[in-house]
Amino acid sequence: MMRWLLVALALLLLSSSPREAQQAPREVPCPPKEPNSFCVLRGPLGYHMRPEIAFSPDGQWLAVSWGPWQGEEGDPMIWVWRVADGQLAWKYQAPRIGGVQFSSDGKLLASTEGPAVRIREVGTWKELHTLRFEGLGAIALAFSPSSRVLAVGAVFKFDFPWYHAGVILWDPHKGVEIGRIERAHQAIITDLAFPSEELLVTGGSLYHDPYIRFWQLSTRRLVRSIYVADGVRVIEISPNRKMLATLVRGTLAVWDVASGRELGSIDKPFVGLSFSPDGQFLAGSERYSQQEGRKLLEIWRVKGAVQDWQVARTLHIPVPNPVNHFLGSLSFSPDGKILAIHIWNAAGVEESLQLWYVGDLQ
Repeated sequence: MMRWLLVALALLLLSSSPREAQQAPREVPCPPKEPNSFCVLRGPLGYHMRPEIAFSPDGQWLAVSWGPWQGEEGDPMIWVWRVADGQLAWKYQAPRIGGVQFSSDGKLLASTEGPAVRIREVGTWKELHTLRFEGLGAIALAFSPSSRVLAVGAVFKFDFPWYHAGVILWDPHKGVEIGRIERAHQAIITDLAFPSEELLVTGGSLYHDPYIRFWQLSTRRLVRSIYVADGVRVIEISPNRKMLATLVRGTLAVWDVASGRELGSIDKPFVGLSFSPDGQFLAGSERYSQQEGRKLLEIWRVKGAVQDWQVARTLHIPVPNPVNHFLGSLSFSPDGKILAIHIWNAAGVEESLQLWYVGDLQ
């Protein structure tokens, strides 16, 4: 009996050891260049649950807006890293920072700051324009595919229990307002995106206005309104601009842009949404491995009907303490080789971004 136990143990070790070694993630200097490797960009102290993450179109820069929360470094901040070496290239601090986005042509960086939007030149970070409006503030913003239009989801006023929220359209290069959609939602606009140069999609929050709305830009008219019971947190457009992915209380829902028809949903706890540049993959849903003490981030293969999508890769994310550290916003790099993951915590300690090599996804 003892001999058979020893043989079984030897077979188990021979079969499992290589696989476990292969799965063990390796921390490397930035940027990661090999499968199953990652690097860490260390952020501020504090508690920033949902910062915005944005790669520049050429992949040279990675910008993060650390939004308002309980931090030890005071006001919200924008940090910009140089991806080539992981060095912090620029940082900015202000009382009320929300979203941050690079223009599609890679020349501008836009950020919301209370009832204002600041436009900066990429590389020098010199402020080019300050776009101010009468209102309470703004969170979401998006550039059109050509970079000719910057849309900002603004809250104009609050009459309990309703918000008066709309969209302000700017020419970001000239720094002038070119139009408005005055009453787009009766709640805060949580996110917005451009499926095309002529079409804008906005999402409303849970409590007062849980709708996805499609707007024709030239006429500012409502094209379509879709009721979503739990509101919309994140909107992501597929690279071919045919699909709209939304995050609704952690669940993924996918819509056809042309018709507004729901294509399907995946009832998994998604922490963020990001399509790979070729549109073949979508990150990502979260699991927890109690055995490993790690968070697991799932990247889905986008193929065929939504109900046929399968997990293509599971990243084993090391965190200091899985009880109070969480996965947040996600973003694929423009070349599809890196996935940036925000790691936030409820302990008030240092936050970070992990950059994972995913260039071998197939």
